[in-house]
This record gives sequence, structure tokens and C-alpha cells, in this order.
Amino acid sequence: VNLPVDLECEHGADVRITKMIPANLDKCNSLMIESKRQEMLVFVNGVFRKSYTDQGQRLGNSMPYSYVFIPLYSGDEGREVEIRIESDTYYSGNISNVYLGSEMSIILMLIKKNIGWLALIGVIFIIGLIALICYIIYRKTFEGNILFLYLFWFSFFAAIWCFTQIKIRQVFIGDIALLESVGHCCFMLIPIPVILLIDGTVKSRRGIVAQIELAASMVLFLVQNILHTGFGYDYFEIQPITQIFFLIVLLLAVVLLTLDYKNEKFEGAFWLIFGLVGYTAGILGEAVCI
Repeated sequence: VNLPVDLECEHGADVRITKMIPANLDKCNSLMIESKRQEMLVFVNGVFRKSYTDQGQRLGNSMPYSYVFIPLYSGDEGREVEIRIESDTYYSGNISNVYLGSEMSIILMLIKKNIGWLALIGVIFIIGLIALICYIIYRKTFEGNILFLYLFWFSFFAAIWCFTQIKIRQVFIGDIALLESVGHCCFMLIPIPVILLIDGTVKSRRGIVAQIELAASMVLFLVQNILHTGFGYDYFEIQPITQIFFLIVLLLAVVLLTLDYKNEKFEGAFWLIFGLVGYTAGILGEAVCI
């Protein structure tokens, strides 16, 4: 088969692919394949070489995404490498590209492919840092300084969420199971500063709406964590609930800001509406792609 490929196997199917290692490895000391929530066992010439299993890595019923590096040694030239892949999720039979090279060159290639996402995360983090600095500077002189603090927490949670979703996260932090859990928790917390920010911005006060949304956010956060820790549900399986709730929050915010804009109560409402519509489109895109 030509990689990448989706063999559309039943959940739990044991898929095996084999390939002869090139005769001239030169400076190549690693094979790399992406585990899409899959357990992997790798053998070279029939001898076990590397594994990626649920030992300390399992999140609920599945594995986190991970790049699996298989070390190659002198004398492996011309030998057969076999990769066994198994998953209980809809990624069963989904095989990504396999890369051959030095480990550092592969890592640099992955960073280069994800440099756009890293730059975006950096921008979000810098915006949050600027907001925090503004809050500290204006907390005693500017009546609306608390809005800067809400923007900081929004940027902080969003930056962590985005970082935990890029596939090269393990290059920076090794415990990807913990990292993925933290990321999903941050995603569930993002609506809270958004609700507070909008409630503190709209002139036509509708505090009861914000209170209901905040209560729903906390209930959602607690329920999803209980389902995950107590009943073994995967975060990525129950994440669409958070996405739907977040969309409702954003749509209500757009409605409230539109009313303010029409009544000329808030001059900056147009730009907030513009930003929220763009963010809503992003959430919809993620909901479709997950």
C-alpha cells in the first residue's frame, strides 16, 4: 500500500505492515511513525525493538496521539521491520507516513511543518501577556480594568489548548497523557472568561444570562471530568458537548452585542462581533474535523 492509508478496519483489528530497511542507512538512526490513538509494537528481523502501549499512557479508552521513534542500529541494513498497529477507536486501520532519518532531522522537519501553529500560539500568549500587564497597570485607575484580566485568562486557556493539540507537543513535554488531559480541561474552561468578558462589555445588562451560562459551564466541567476519571470516557469523545455549548455562548454573545450596536450603546461592538463570528467559524471547523 501507499502511505498514508485508511484500511477501514473493524475496531480492535490487528494491522501489520512490513518493509525492508534500506541497505545504506548512512546517518539515519530512526524510523518514525505517528500513532493516531493506536497501540504499536515494532520488530526488526523478528526481534522486538520498540512499543507504544497503554502503560501509563491510556486516556479513558484510548491512547493519546504520539510520534513513535524506532531506533536503528548498525547491522539493521537490509533487515525487515514490522509495525503492528491496533486501536479500539475509529482510527483502526489508519496508517500514517513512515519517516526515515536521524532523530534530530525528523524533529526539525516536524517543527517546520507546524511552525504556523507555533507562531499562532505565540501570538495568543503575547496577547494574554499584554492584557495581564494592562490589568496590573490600570487596576487602580481604570474602571473597566477587570476586562483585561478576563482577556488574559481567555488567552491563557486558549494558548494551552492550542499547544496540547499540535502533534509536536511531545518534543517539548514528554508526558503527553497528562498534557492532553490538561488541554481538554483548559478547553472546557475557555467559555468562562468569554462569558465574563461579554457580560462586562455589553451595556444592555443581561446578568441573568451570564449567570446561567456560568453555572452551565461549571456543571459541564465537573460532569465531563467525572465521566473521564470515574467511568473511563475519553475527553475527545465527549468534547463535542463542550463545542456545542461554546457555540451557544458565542451566538448569545453576538446577539447581545448586535443589540448594543443597533442601539448605539457600544461603539466597539462591531469589532467584537467580527471577532466572535470568526472564532465561531473556527469552533465549527474543529467540530467538523474532530
